[in-house]
Amino acid sequence: MAFAGILWLRLLQYGVGEAFKENIDKSTVFLLKNRFAVDHPDPNLAGAVLNSRTRHRKGKIWLVNRDVGTSFGIRYLCAYYNYLNKSEK
Repeated sequence: MAFAGILWLRLLQYGVGEAFKENIDKSTVFLLKNRFAVDHPDPNLAGAVLNSRTRHRKGKIWLVNRDVGTSFGIRYLCAYYNYLNKSEK
């Protein structure tokens, strides 16, 4: 969601992304709801953005949480903040 949101915001900067405004707002809500709690017992996960996927190997399924989600989440939220501030002017 965060990566797509970054692309949609970039398209808006170039003046061709009007159709994505609703998706941008939905992505923001989704991103804010899909994080580890700020008071999570593991301080390394507190506030981190969930980025999970499933892996299949040798007949077993693993759920893997990757830390790249937080990097894109932060980038998206910064871009969204800048977008909101430019929209209000």
